[in-house]
Amino acid sequence: KTFPGMGSMTESPAAGMANNERTLSDMEGAEFLAYKKAIDAGAEFVMVGTISASNLVGDNTACCLSKSAINAVRETLGFDGIILTGELDETAITDYHTPEEAAVLALKAGADMIVRPQNFEEAYTGLLEAVQNGTIEESRFDESLLRIYRVKYKDKLEGL
Repeated sequence: KTFPGMGSMTESPAAGMANNERTLSDMEGAEFLAYKKAIDAGAEFVMVGTISASNLVGDNTACCLSKSAINAVRETLGFDGIILTGELDETAITDYHTPEEAAVLALKAGADMIVRPQNFEEAYTGLLEAVQNGTIEESRFDESLLRIYRVKYKDKLEGL
């Protein structure tokens, strides 16, 4: 359901941090293939999960908060659609980050939409403050909005 895939994992990110320990080469030869096929078939969204994939990310950061994981979707798989986070209210996120931190990290990593933050108001406030203090450039939101509008209005507007 979520990039990069669970592989042979038995842990659940709903219960805590779960790590896909497969090598990047193994993931490219297996898990990535399903996402590439969906992207080539016209998928408009990819959800990047809350699992860790240390051989992709370099540490135990949840993939949806990792620029490396999101860049793999954008660059390796050639996806320019909407990237959603996994559920940010899962223990794999909430044990390590406040709602504000998780939302900011996700947008800085390249996610376009956040899914189920632990506390919506705190996540929203965190994003507003991040723009106001320069942690996130307003243009970063514009990139995401363009992708969202491109999908939402694809049959209604030309030139997006």
